Amino acid sequence: MTASATTVRAWLRAAGFGPADTRGGMTWREFLRSHRRSVLAVDFFTVETVHPTARASWGQTGRTEDRA
Repeated sequence: MTASATTVRAWLRAAGFGPADTRGGMTWREFLRSHRRSVLAVDFFTVETVHPTARASWGQTGRTEDRA
């Protein structure tokens, strides 16, 4: 599907969304600041593999119980 910027703007306005600067919620800076420990933990517990994907290190421990 292809849509022009004008069409997307019209759809967003019809759905009640204003320009990006006037939308509520966190900025990326605020989000990263408030979630930095989680982001660092996820980054710390990954293991690079030969393949272009990374695996979570806890998946390599052989543990079978669910994590809460």
